[in-house]
Amino acid sequence: MISADAAAASRSRSALLTLLALIVLIAGWRAMVAAGVSLSVDESYYVAWSKSPDFGYWTKPPMIAWTIGAARMLCGESAGCVRLVPVMAFPVSTLLMFVLARRLAFTEWQACIAALAFATLPMTSFYGVAATTDGLLLLYWIAAMLCLRIALEGNRIAWLVAGGFMGLALLSKYSAGIFAASAALAMLHPSWRHWWRSPWPWLGGLTALVVFSPNLWWNFTHGSPTFAHTAEISEHGGYSAHPAAMLEFLLSQFLVAGPIIFVNILLAVLLYHFDVLVREPLGLPHTVRTDPFWATRSWPNIHAQVREVLRNPPSGNPSSFVASDDRAVLAQLQWGLVLSPGSALGWQRGARPANHFDQHFPLPAKLDAPVLLVTTAPAADVLAAFPAAQSAGTARSEVLQGRPLSLPMWWLVPEAH
Repeated sequence: MISADAAAASRSRSALLTLLALIVLIAGWRAMVAAGVSLSVDESYYVAWSKSPDFGYWTKPPMIAWTIGAARMLCGESAGCVRLVPVMAFPVSTLLMFVLARRLAFTEWQACIAALAFATLPMTSFYGVAATTDGLLLLYWIAAMLCLRIALEGNRIAWLVAGGFMGLALLSKYSAGIFAASAALAMLHPSWRHWWRSPWPWLGGLTALVVFSPNLWWNFTHGSPTFAHTAEISEHGGYSAHPAAMLEFLLSQFLVAGPIIFVNILLAVLLYHFDVLVREPLGLPHTVRTDPFWATRSWPNIHAQVREVLRNPPSGNPSSFVASDDRAVLAQLQWGLVLSPGSALGWQRGARPANHFDQHFPLPAKLDAPVLLVTTAPAADVLAAFPAAQSAGTARSEVLQGRPLSLPMWWLVPEAH
């Protein structure tokens, strides 16, 4: 006769093995989808950051650039390699969610279902194939939640580990600071109030600050560009009280949280295979409203046209330098053309640097080699800044209906001695 302990161990093993099998299948599926879609502007911008390792960047803390840099070193410059970060992060997050659910007194199969629900959320399906800061934020947030639960149960060292994960979350995205407020609210529970008198939660907070401190120092020594950018977003991105805006917000929350696992998986199938299952059968055009991958559609054509122009500079020798006043253009060209750091140059048109390229790789006043300027600036502005500029045509992409992309190109050549 099987003992109760043996039966429990068997149930636990079956639940974990089932979850592991499903995680591997989902991760493999996402890896194939991620490899088949060109990078968005933000993803290519993060790739540009990863080529210049630092403790901070223009609009985000450094974790996304560090991890993309590691992925590129591991397997190369392809979209699949760049997106290896979310593809690998979410399986780990799912396992941590399983452990957290078990810690909250769920049964093995309840914990398995909770973890699977997380793994199939519409939010997770999207961020699982996009190299963004959110996948890393969720990974470290869930790890910090697990450690916080263990700490509240009486494990003092877990406070330090939770603080470490919170610091890593802050290095991923500044909104991780909300975790501290959540922990403080949890400690108001009658069973946990005594922790306010203990030094351990405060030491955990200090640990988070120490882990996060390199980015604080970077901002302090660079004029706080990331904090200024975040404050600007908060100031100009306020919420509207209009009923339509409220309805849109509620719908977005429904899509993020997802209704049930089956519907979650169905939504993921429709997203990952949108062209075959939705767009082509319905005859939908590529538009901002009808194509979830609209932000990636136009750039492959631009890459090909710019690559061809770079092969035929005025000097006759192929050039590897591009410049622009638009960080989206530079980020896409640096990734799509596989340009090294310093080959994508920022044309700073304002009084202050406006992006990573302006700050670290500005277009020099004196050129040593031909540079291809790709810009949406009017011809009069280009010629006013560079009187000897030579038109190199226009790169065009009309894949996205209603939003064609047209980028005039100009050769900037060194002055003759």
